[in-house]
Amino acid sequence: MSAPWIAHPLSLAGQRVELCPVEEVHLDELFELGRDREIWRLTSVDYSDPQIFYPNFAAALRERELGKTYPFLIRLRGDGRIVGTTRFLEIQPQDRKLEIGVTWMASAFWGSGINLECKLLLLAHCFETLDANRVQFRA
Repeated sequence: MSAPWIAHPLSLAGQRVELCPVEEVHLDELFELGRDREIWRLTSVDYSDPQIFYPNFAAALRERELGKTYPFLIRLRGDGRIVGTTRFLEIQPQDRKLEIGVTWMASAFWGSGINLECKLLLLAHCFETLDANRVQFRA
């Protein structure tokens, strides 16, 4: 079997945030953050429901092992606080393409520029490290 396109563990650091791998140990803290129903008001999936949240993240962790997805925590660099999550998904190394999506964060950080920094870190990794041909956003 060949090495995965995205080597685990992968962390990406910016000025204000660090993207680091979601692990099972983080799920309860991430769920508490996602209990804010305002986050899900305009989305197709409401992760404030534990019956949706935990199976989704368990599947994402399994799919990471298969090289199909890569979920990240969004952490503040100053205090290490988790403020949200984002992921690579639909990873297709044979075609050098992938998607960025399933991004959400605490409403207190909306409009703060954190999402912009996350996307810049992810895009830089895609094009500069992975040499991707195609990156799509899932919104």
